[in-house]
This record gives sequence, structure tokens and C-alpha cells, in this order.
Amino acid sequence: LVDAEVVGTLNFVSPEARPGGFSASERDLIEVMGQAVGRRIEADRATDAERDARERYRTIVETVDSGVIVVDADLRVIMSNPSARTFLGLSEPGGGEGETDHMADRWPMIDADGQPVTPEALPESEVMRTGTPVRGVIQGVTPPGEPTRWYRVNATPIDQDRDGTPEVVVVSFHDVTDFREMTR
Repeated sequence: LVDAEVVGTLNFVSPEARPGGFSASERDLIEVMGQAVGRRIEADRATDAERDARERYRTIVETVDSGVIVVDADLRVIMSNPSARTFLGLSEPGGGEGETDHMADRWPMIDADGQPVTPEALPESEVMRTGTPVRGVIQGVTPPGEPTRWYRVNATPIDQDRDGTPEVVVVSFHDVTDFREMTR
């Protein structure tokens, strides 16, 4: 049985005829084996469903105009979408997976008032510390030799092992440079 549905049968035979059939303990063993096979099928289905969901989310993230990065507990970028790589000039090793760029070391970041932002004050740092999402933070990034670009930043914790401590933070940022200049 898998999800209360019969998905197959297991057939056991003895090399020698047995007038009394299998013993009670042998039947119990067969039942345990059948349950193990059912659990394996359920686990495989769950793994397939998780892989499919990840692929759907990846497709969505890859197509949005906003930049999306995933940072680890050390604030290293471990994944980014094409918009993030364009906005922030990130490299794309392994198709965006396994990046080890450390944004706070790379380019100066400033807050909405133009004051430098330390790594500890970044939205992703706050999310790592508190486990609480941060929304709508205005932050500037100044690439070398270029004008400051302004972003509205959202950061959300991901607690993969559900132990109450986020392992990674998903950070999305939308370029608001033109809007900021227009409102000034």
C-alpha cells in the first residue's frame, strides 16, 4: 500500500512444497518487507515532488525582473538569478549555484540616507539573527566607477531542517533608482 492505494504485489514462493504454507513469523516478515517497499515508494514520490517543485520555483525565479539571491549564514551568495547577476555583476559559476561572492566585501552599500551599511546591518544579517522577514528596505550599491544603484530589498529566512534557525536567506531586490531620482 502507498497512500492507502494498492500499487503492486509481492510474491513469495518456497523452493519446496509446504503443506501448511508459510509460518506466522514468515508471514509477518513478508508483511514487514511489503511495508518497507511501500515506504520506499512513498519516499521516492516525495523526492520527485520536491524536485519538481524546486524546478518550478527555479523557473519562476529565473524569469522575474527583480534580482534574487540566496545567502548562507556567512552572507555568501550561494545562488542568484540572471537579474541579480546583471544588477550586481555577479559571476555565474555552475549556472548560478555554488557562488561564494560576499557582497558586503565587494562593493560599498549605503542606506536610504547615504550612510555606509555594515555587514551586520544588512537585511539578510538581521533575518539570520532574528529569523524574521525584513521588507521594503531601501539600500544603495555602488559598483566601482559607476553611480549608485538603489534597490528595495526584501529578505526571508529559510529554515530547511525546521530547527528554528534559518540556514539561508532569500533576498529579493528591485531596482528603484529611476523612481528615487524622479521623486528627489
